[in-house]
Amino acid sequence: MTPKPYHLGPLLAITLLAACSSVPPAATSASADSAVKPAPAAAAGEAATARSANPPARLSIYFPFDGQVVAERYQQELAAHADYLMHAPRQRATIEGNADERGSREYNLALGQKRAEAVRRALSLRGVADRQIEAISYGEERPQAACHEERCWELNRRADLQVDAAARP
Repeated sequence: MTPKPYHLGPLLAITLLAACSSVPPAATSASADSAVKPAPAAAAGEAATARSANPPARLSIYFPFDGQVVAERYQQELAAHADYLMHAPRQRATIEGNADERGSREYNLALGQKRAEAVRRALSLRGVADRQIEAISYGEERPQAACHEERCWELNRRADLQVDAAARP
């Protein structure tokens, strides 16, 4: 079966946008040494069981000024969250979009929602069911840092992904 060109458009756009995104703050990045290494083939069954029992830690995805594209550097962590959610279909995840204090309240709420939706789309493209993901925006209302300069603003431009503590029926 030949793929229809209209099926490739959104995937191509997301890939191109991700490749063009700028690097998030260095202070919040994980080092290459802490990267997750693939499990040996013999331990694959054990790894699948561990994924189902232990949700991944909360993940903050940082964005450049006015940005709303998930950077490549977060793909491995998003894959771990997606893998967990696909193996635990009763679990839910919440994505909270945030913005820095610059811009109007309405603009920042909309930008926070776009950031949360970008993370939701990244999980959906990895196979997570839409019913498992809730994307909300807090705009500038929940800052990580309170100062009024770039070093704080870059910490506030984020989307926080959290797997809910208890599965819902």
